[in-house]
Amino acid sequence: PAQFKALVDRSQRFYEAGVRPLADVPACALFLAGRTAGRRLFEGVGLELRCFCRTMGLDLRKVKEVRGVEQPPEAGGAVLAEIEAFGRRLRQD
Repeated sequence: PAQFKALVDRSQRFYEAGVRPLADVPACALFLAGRTAGRRLFEGVGLELRCFCRTMGLDLRKVKEVRGVEQPPEAGGAVLAEIEAFGRRLRQD
């Protein structure tokens, strides 16, 4: 959370200055959480990220949410396979 807040804080000077990027660059995001419950678990961070992207000229087109990740995904594990599949779909689009 602290690193994400720092990212958003650094974009505020562009927003305050009224700087508008020339073009929207496609972007995607991957959200990971240890929690498995909560219908709106990623809602707040998603909203903040969309605002950041808009300010920085990024068009957030795809977001993947993965829950129940307590430790880094292991090679060959189900979570890593899900993330890799998301990446493959992005390359095809």
